[in-house]
Amino acid sequence: MARGSALSGLGSAGRTLLVALPRLVAEVAVDLKQIAGATAEMAQATRVLPEVAERLAVIAERVERLESDVGAMAGNVGVMRDEVEQLPQGLASLELRLERVEMAMSPLRRARRGLRRGATEPLAAPALEDEPPA
Repeated sequence: MARGSALSGLGSAGRTLLVALPRLVAEVAVDLKQIAGATAEMAQATRVLPEVAERLAVIAERVERLESDVGAMAGNVGVMRDEVEQLPQGLASLELRLERVEMAMSPLRRARRGLRRGATEPLAAPALEDEPPA
């Protein structure tokens, strides 16, 4: 009965406090556990952040190198395109030179055939010109 008399002496507000206090303590304990968990997560994130930043820096370097490589490749493609565009002119020039060589070879072939038939005159090779006649 001593307990009952102690509660009756507290009044209505005291009884509410005694009933609510354990629930409040339990809620505070849950909040403290959540805070401890969040603190641990933040501590872990803080430890991981430098590693992540380091990895991001490495990735950024690689991206820069790749961009540079792609730029160099684009330049090489431009040079190759120019060379391909100049190929027809180069081929035409080679064809012209080949025709001149063939024309120069014609008298030599005739002379060689003549030697086979018994001709005694010396062979003279015609001079080849580097540039086509104007």
